[in-house]
Amino acid sequence: GFSAGEGTLYDVVLEAAGARNLAREELVRSYRRPDIEVLLQTQPTLLVQGSVDARAASLGDDVMRHRLVKRHWGDRTIFIPQAYYVCGTPKIADAALLLRERLRAAARTVGNEPPRPSA
Repeated sequence: GFSAGEGTLYDVVLEAAGARNLAREELVRSYRRPDIEVLLQTQPTLLVQGSVDARAASLGDDVMRHRLVKRHWGDRTIFIPQAYYVCGTPKIADAALLLRERLRAAARTVGNEPPRPSA
């Protein structure tokens, strides 16, 4: 697992899709492990997880298996195929469009529910 800071390719895909990148707010300019405390403080409505195969877990998905993350965002996680954002190819535009479509669909499902508790 990692979070992609400002200026990274993944950050550009998130921004183009209309998502808010929490790692950007911390002015992280590279890839690093996500911080569960930041997730609990900021209470994002949805999480976006890049994955080779959303059904096949790996060590990179450790954060997603954390009990608090599962409890608060287990049903609020959007998966985007890693092949869409791993390097700058024409697929980048497809990645942003796919993510925007999934964000809009998830927003309709989530609606205006109140924020979840932080502990």
